[in-house]
Amino acid sequence: MEKKSKISYILKSKPNSGTSTLGHPKIENDGKILLSTWTLKDTILFNYGLTKQQCVIWDYGLYCIIKVKDENSFFHNLCIQIHQSPNVTLVDVDISGRIKHNIEVLEAFDLIFSKETSDPNLKLVLSKQYDITKTFDDISSYYCNLIYKKLDAFDRKMRKLLYNTYYIVLGKNFSAEFKYYSSKGKLKRRKENAITKEPCDDNIFYMYDYSQLIDILFVDKRHTTENIEKTDWELFFQDKIPIKSAYEDISNLKIYRNKIAHCKLFSKADYKQTVKLLNKYTRAIDKAISLTYTNDFLKDFIKVFSASLEIVVKRFVDVLEKYQKDS
Repeated sequence: MEKKSKISYILKSKPNSGTSTLGHPKIENDGKILLSTWTLKDTILFNYGLTKQQCVIWDYGLYCIIKVKDENSFFHNLCIQIHQSPNVTLVDVDISGRIKHNIEVLEAFDLIFSKETSDPNLKLVLSKQYDITKTFDDISSYYCNLIYKKLDAFDRKMRKLLYNTYYIVLGKNFSAEFKYYSSKGKLKRRKENAITKEPCDDNIFYMYDYSQLIDILFVDKRHTTENIEKTDWELFFQDKIPIKSAYEDISNLKIYRNKIAHCKLFSKADYKQTVKLLNKYTRAIDKAISLTYTNDFLKDFIKVFSASLEIVVKRFVDVLEKYQKDS
């Protein structure tokens, strides 16, 4: 199914960059190429090895449209619109086709607008001559949508783990024992010394946001019986499921998550790093959830059950002795 994807920029000439009033680069010979009267249009075509014969070009001086018509070109259907003014240059780029291919084309196009690039084929990186602002970016949208399912699964598994853990540790009175803040209807991070007059809602972990869930499990610390401060992950799981660099990883994961949640720029590199972290912590949480079902983790339940059983047996014995006396 074909879809249109787009990326847009504003280019502002840097002071003393040797550019003309229309923003055309004038670069001294750096051993690669000498640019003097080339327009932005020519620079773009040159960087991608496109000839004017492969394109349909409408050039009206301050406004230019370039559309790649060559069906054998990787950039087929790419359309570039350039609006030039004495102060800034507006560049809108779009392509119609399969979404994955669209993104690959836009990523390749974005290289000459990036501050850093390792592509040896590019003769000019435009950020050397322009301050570039990205104003619209379907690349970010693509990777945000691609990662969302993994984030959703991670969030829900984390809530499952928290419910299992605290109900097992605190028992059926979990709602009354779990300490939390609630101020003017806004839920806040759990604190050990929080004073609450009412038990928390049974759906408490669906009331906390993502960042608070992360803090509860991996960041906030409590004093243990040995008077050592530990996070709840360290307290309940670290000895069986060791995790290195948890604080640093989780801090980065929160940054990536916030980029997605607030529609900020999110690159392919961000996507790969987020996937790596999510895979690492999803595996750990899956193991931790499984651990909550084991006898080791349920030993507190066993103690409670044994104590309850002793009470039942004693009551049965008392009833039996009373029956024997009566008879």
